[in-house]
Amino acid sequence: MQFKRILFPVDFSEHAERSLSRSSQFLSGAELEEVHLLYVLHTPTDYSTWSEDPTGDVQRRLDAVGGSIDLPPQVQLKSTVMEGHPSSQICKYAASHKCDLIVMATHGRTGLSHMMLGSTAEQVVRHAPCPVLTLRVAPTN
Repeated sequence: MQFKRILFPVDFSEHAERSLSRSSQFLSGAELEEVHLLYVLHTPTDYSTWSEDPTGDVQRRLDAVGGSIDLPPQVQLKSTVMEGHPSSQICKYAASHKCDLIVMATHGRTGLSHMMLGSTAEQVVRHAPCPVLTLRVAPTN
């Protein structure tokens, strides 16, 4: 299966960064045209972790992440910051940009923390307009 547009939701966690680096086999396909990095500011709770300009701060971090990805010259990199509920915005973005694949990390929470926090990856898998590849990346010790 060939992918032209791949979406990587990013939350700046170790899991997300490691899943992006482990996805190099998808980033070298001959058909690949665009790689999208997306961060969703989870309103209103996410604003407390950023400065007075959360969108600008996040965009700068996304640009840094994008700069660390080794892409073939024909592939365009797009990075976007959105506001709202992460799983909803990820699905909306994928649909509006006609993404062929969403690649995202899963934290692998279980039990009470899964019930309390929910699972963004689980919700994206349920509602995405395209295939979703979830990567369970073991933490480094």
